[in-house]
Amino acid sequence: MQELIDRTARDNYPPLHNIFLFAVTHTFGDSEFWLRLPSVVFGTLTIPAVYWVGCKPHSRRAGLFAAAILSLAAFHVDYSQGRQWRYWEDRGYEWYAGI
Repeated sequence: MQELIDRTARDNYPPLHNIFLFAVTHTFGDSEFWLRLPSVVFGTLTIPAVYWVGCKPHSRRAGLFAAAILSLAAFHVDYSQGRQWRYWEDRGYEWYAGI
């Protein structure tokens, strides 16, 4: 576990992501389903959390609007499907191809 924390300190991903994946792979295995499940669960739970945060200081309408915007955001959907690599691999090389 200490090695995982040391490696996480030098990694691009948030530390809790690596810790959850470590627990999942040691509990259920390393199939694609189990590796993507934490992203799906936390991404799905983020939508009602954003609704709650929007309702607390403002109104129910603001909470619904914020949750709708989040649920339709391509970045959030991709992260919730466990496709983080898409944004890390897409470093803007296509801009240089046009020059």
